[in-house]
Amino acid sequence: MYIKKNPDTEKKLISSCIELFSTKGLKGTSIRDIANAMGMSIFNIYHHFGSKKGLMIAILKYSFEPLFNEMKKVSELELDPLERFKLLIQTHILTAEKRKKETFIFFHFMNEEKLSDEATQIDRELQRKILEIYLKEIRALKSLGYLPHRSPTIVAFNTIAIINWFVKWYRPDGPLSVKEIIQEILSFVLYGIQQGPMDS
Repeated sequence: MYIKKNPDTEKKLISSCIELFSTKGLKGTSIRDIANAMGMSIFNIYHHFGSKKGLMIAILKYSFEPLFNEMKKVSELELDPLERFKLLIQTHILTAEKRKKETFIFFHFMNEEKLSDEATQIDRELQRKILEIYLKEIRALKSLGYLPHRSPTIVAFNTIAIINWFVKWYRPDGPLSVKEIIQEILSFVLYGIQQGPMDS
């Protein structure tokens, strides 16, 4: 007999898994741990997601699709290209900070267990979409003369790398607020892209 999946239960399972994975890691968290935390049977978890790797796919989509959607909205705004690029970085940082635990899982624990082919494909596709948004904005800046002698692709990768590192080291109780960190990152990125190449 087919048992209908419950979207509310799926959301609660994803939230519970994010908490467990972010503290215990992927290998350190069993399906039984998840079932115990939720007060449900192991069968229920398998019914909704099929496996722990199925849960990872759900977390991937839950984490990165909202990030892409928010960045896409910014990229479609009718703004001065430089102002839009600044807003894009700010949106990326703020959205990633809101989903810090999810992002932390993939940066720190993804190598513990090999992602399924489906999860790997989803991860690459979402990363590609984010890269394409940055490339679009950086190419617009280059056409206006903001990137003398610089590769848009390398600038895009470097910008994304800076924000990825922010997710790794940022602590809410640190000496700087998110707003202050955003200003520091913006100053660093904008100074870098507007300067000519260093003498060898």
